[in-house]
Amino acid sequence: MNHKNNSKASFYNIGFILFVAVLFVGCQSLQRVDRSDTKYVESMRASETELVWVHHPAGIQCEETYYNNITEAVDDLRSHDIEVFDSFKFSVMVATVCGNLSSDRYATQIRWVDLDQARREGWQFLKDESVIKNNTPVY
Repeated sequence: MNHKNNSKASFYNIGFILFVAVLFVGCQSLQRVDRSDTKYVESMRASETELVWVHHPAGIQCEETYYNNITEAVDDLRSHDIEVFDSFKFSVMVATVCGNLSSDRYATQIRWVDLDQARREGWQFLKDESVIKNNTPVY
C-alpha cells in the first residue's frame, strides 16, 4: 500500500515539473511590446478588422491648406477606398512660422490593413494615446 502512494506522489511530481518546464519555455518566447516604439503596430499580426488611429495636419502655415475641415479629410480617405470609423480634430503646439505644419490635425480611425494606403496619402500613425483618450467619447 505504501508503494502505491509513492507511485501516485511521483506521478504528480513529474506532472508538476513538466508543467513548470512548459510554462517557462512558453514565457521565454513572449516578446514585450513597447508602445512608445512607432513601429509596434507594423509588427503586430493584426486581423483585417483591427482598428488604428491615423492623423494628418490641416496644412502648412502661410502656404497650403490640405483640408479645411474634418469632413474633407474623411472624404479624402474614403475616395481612396479607406473606410473611416471615427474621427476628430485636435491641435498641437507649433511655432508660428511660415513653412511649418499647422497646429490643427485631423485624426481618423481606420482598419489596420488600410494603414499603408493612408500613409501613401500623407497620413501618419497616431501613437500618442493621450490624444485619442482625450478626444473620443467613453462608452
